[in-house]
Amino acid sequence: MLIVDLYTYLGIEIHNNLDLNKSTKAISKRTNRAIMALRPALINNSIPVSIKILMLKALIIPIAVQGGKLIRIN
Repeated sequence: MLIVDLYTYLGIEIHNNLDLNKSTKAISKRTNRAIMALRPALINNSIPVSIKILMLKALIIPIAVQGGKLIRIN
């Protein structure tokens, strides 16, 4: 069996010292990256607000809440 410093399980980084701050920062970084990728669409005035809300719910929220139960984010 290999001993590693970091293991990714279901998209959640698990560190050898079980530091949840690092896991939280990784989720935050992925969320920010997704928001920045959607930014051109979100600031586009020709896209209706209802569509922008659907985009956020479908593409950003799942990333942001991933691992929430593990790191106790509500």
